[in-house]
Amino acid sequence: MNHQMNIPKALRQHILAILADYKTHVLARYPRFLSSYERDYHIFEKFQTLLADTTAPTSISSSLPGHITVSAWVIDDSLQRFLLCYHKKIAKWIPLGGHFEPSLDQSLFAGALREVSEESGIAQKHLMGLKEGGDILPFDMDIHTIAAHQHQEEHFHYDVGFVLIAKDINLQPSEELHDVRWVAGKDIRSLTSEYATIRQKLKIEWLLSQAGTLKPS
Repeated sequence: MNHQMNIPKALRQHILAILADYKTHVLARYPRFLSSYERDYHIFEKFQTLLADTTAPTSISSSLPGHITVSAWVIDDSLQRFLLCYHKKIAKWIPLGGHFEPSLDQSLFAGALREVSEESGIAQKHLMGLKEGGDILPFDMDIHTIAAHQHQEEHFHYDVGFVLIAKDINLQPSEELHDVRWVAGKDIRSLTSEYATIRQKLKIEWLLSQAGTLKPS
């Protein structure tokens, strides 16, 4: 678990570059029926503020009111099923993910790969990112409110979300999770009505419809 007070300059520059590419190459592509200009760009600006106002934007202890996390929607190679987990602490079905660890992760994408592999049991070599042009970029950024718990104050997760294609669908879930399962796209609403989850699902379905420009890495 990361408690360091600063992140290396190169890592900060990497995060800033990802933000810039996300704005230019991802946000600008989404049709208006999927993505509210005001909402997505407001969240983008909040990410920029976090990076400008703290030396430790990934630290869970020193950057209240929030810190950067990573997540991924994992899709099987038939492109029909999505991997969701039931998280015990928040009692919701959500995509896999967790805290970004500068001591372990060389990039935001590497952090998402690690978290998915740890939580699902799928080896990283069987997980591939979707490329936008020549780069693996997030498909979404969001900010989640995390309720106060024990000695931890209420805070925010500034979440950077990726899409992964799984070539191996066998699961060995982490004990941290109550359940991890493959869910057909049409069945996701039977598990959750969470706005953030449904909004991201619609974005991914649109991205998959653009198969000519988005390629597995």
